[in-house]
Amino acid sequence: MRMINQLQQIHFLQQAIEQPRLVQKLFLAAPPKDRVPLLFYLMDGTPFKAYGDIGKTAKGACFTTSFFSIEDISKDLRVTLQLLKPYDIHKMLAADIESTSFLEKSSSRVEVHAGLFDGMQILDPRLIN
Repeated sequence: MRMINQLQQIHFLQQAIEQPRLVQKLFLAAPPKDRVPLLFYLMDGTPFKAYGDIGKTAKGACFTTSFFSIEDISKDLRVTLQLLKPYDIHKMLAADIESTSFLEKSSSRVEVHAGLFDGMQILDPRLIN
């Protein structure tokens, strides 16, 4: 239950940032990024992964990622996650978590039950370009 509460808090903050009038009231400086990148860990301690852009015809379009942002949370504890594309310092798709230098939003989503996760790591929002 603690995991879903944390996810709901992050989702609430993301929604607040997406609403310009609310942001202007909350922040005196420039508003922060509208997404918080997250890593999720499974019960065995391995990072959760998903595949994006499957079936796209452009060379190298399909990607694997362990980086996500929260898109929505339903009442039955289903979480819709936006897949974030990982890139290395050479602006190529990163081969692993360690070589990731920045992230980009993608159009790919995955829906999972919050009970699937045993842990979560909140990352710096400045990773998202």
